[in-house]
Amino acid sequence: MAEKVCIVGYGNPLRGDDGVGPLVVQRLRAGLGPKPWLRFFIFQQLEEGLLDDLGNASLLILVDGSAEESGEDVRWRKLEPRPSPSPFTHHMEPGMFLWLIGLARGSCPEAWLVSIPGKNFGQQQGLSPQALFLAWRAQREIEAFIKDRLQLRGSGEEFSCRAPQPLVQTRKNG
Repeated sequence: MAEKVCIVGYGNPLRGDDGVGPLVVQRLRAGLGPKPWLRFFIFQQLEEGLLDDLGNASLLILVDGSAEESGEDVRWRKLEPRPSPSPFTHHMEPGMFLWLIGLARGSCPEAWLVSIPGKNFGQQQGLSPQALFLAWRAQREIEAFIKDRLQLRGSGEEFSCRAPQPLVQTRKNG
């Protein structure tokens, strides 16, 4: 069976660095282009209504900004399904989300959480310089992970990335 990959960026772009997950997925979508085995999703938060959108993915990558992570590195964590009802009805932990996928489908995909440390999560648009830099790093790491994954599975699928668009347009003097 061919690999089916879903990449989900979640967070609120109106809350500063919380919007880094959606930005990474937008860049991945632009850089990787359409592929029959690859789907991209952007949501403000994980919730039960999203389960059908993930179809029959064999690999799920969740990308999120984190106020809990510190440091200058993107953090990868393999997810395990975990029933953990949240005291907040508007927020669902990634392990709980994976557990619900398992209930709905009868099995869980391999799943990874890519956490990007941020500093500014207040009501503001735009990312901090640190989050912008780590968004680029996360994009490159995810691209490399998928490429390695396809090679390990023996897929004959071509894999290429387009260059990302610059964050700031420069003017040419002419």
